[in-house]
Amino acid sequence: MFPAKIYVGQITIVLGIVVASTWGATQWTAAALGLQQRLGEPWFAIAGYPVYLPWRLFEWWFAYEAYAPEIFEEGGAIAAAGGVAGALFAIVNSVWRARQNQLVTTYGSARWATFKEIKAAERSEQGYRDRLLRFVQETDRAIDLLSSVLPEIWPLNDPTINRQ
Repeated sequence: MFPAKIYVGQITIVLGIVVASTWGATQWTAAALGLQQRLGEPWFAIAGYPVYLPWRLFEWWFAYEAYAPEIFEEGGAIAAAGGVAGALFAIVNSVWRARQNQLVTTYGSARWATFKEIKAAERSEQGYRDRLLRFVQETDRAIDLLSSVLPEIWPLNDPTINRQ
């Protein structure tokens, strides 16, 4: 998954937490105020229970705080708790994502090799040495063969051949 998609998902979840807590605080405040008519028209109703828009809490707080300050303090605390929960979720998710990428192999990610990696390197180095030794041995045989056949094909001490 691309990092941009992770960030968009994380931002969406944080916004969802904040909106849900604000909406919950609005509904709690409406219930604490007795679902009075002065709160205005609900957005819609579920089984006869009025559901208000999430930001109505702030309108009511401005208009009616003098009449019920304790209710609005508690409703505000519920909404603020959603902001804190959203921020906490973002921090925890960022730390988790950073720890998830422990074995990064990009520039600037130098680290000590693990024991398993050292053993694998030794095995591949031994295989490389074996292949190199075989190559040298085969090359030596080829040189021996050529040195035995070459004078017959191209005599080195033939004065008729101009080598300049």
